[in-house]
Amino acid sequence: KQGTTCSRTYFCPPNEHSTQYDKTRVKVVLLSLAKPRIQPAPPLLKALVGQTVTLPCVVQGEPSPEVNWFHNGLPVGIKDTSPFRIQHVSMADKGTYQCVARNSAGQETLEIMLEILGEFLFLNTSLLQLK
Repeated sequence: KQGTTCSRTYFCPPNEHSTQYDKTRVKVVLLSLAKPRIQPAPPLLKALVGQTVTLPCVVQGEPSPEVNWFHNGLPVGIKDTSPFRIQHVSMADKGTYQCVARNSAGQETLEIMLEILGEFLFLNTSLLQLK
């Protein structure tokens, strides 16, 4: 945990066993906590099959949030990666992605829908024969 440490001296009033003020040194640890916040991002991204897609997730919080990614509700196995890049997207990559940021102060989720628009069509003209 992160925070600021400071020391203070406190005086305890006399009790029935003492007629003098007791001087006690106490260490106080202040922790600044901030729930994760995710910058707004486009709710829908579109890509052609074969392109590289970047899913943004800019996170702030204290302590630094842990980031997890999910695709259609299932974890994608990548932690603390932001932005999330998908190389050579395919039709299997379409769906809903969630960026979940979590720390000891709370959690926030960003949802992005990825739409795949079809496939690149490559023609090898050297294979065409004209009759």
